[in-house]
Amino acid sequence: MSIASIREKFDERLSSKFSSEFNSEDQIIEQKFIESKIF
Repeated sequence: MSIASIREKFDERLSSKFSSEFNSEDQIIEQKFIESKIF
């Protein structure tokens, strides 16, 4: 396995980790927004 392919795998894992964290944060914000509209 070359360094480039290892690095690519690492970048993929890192970006998916970040995107999932951002997605959950967005969902929380969205939920609060929806709740504030209801109440």
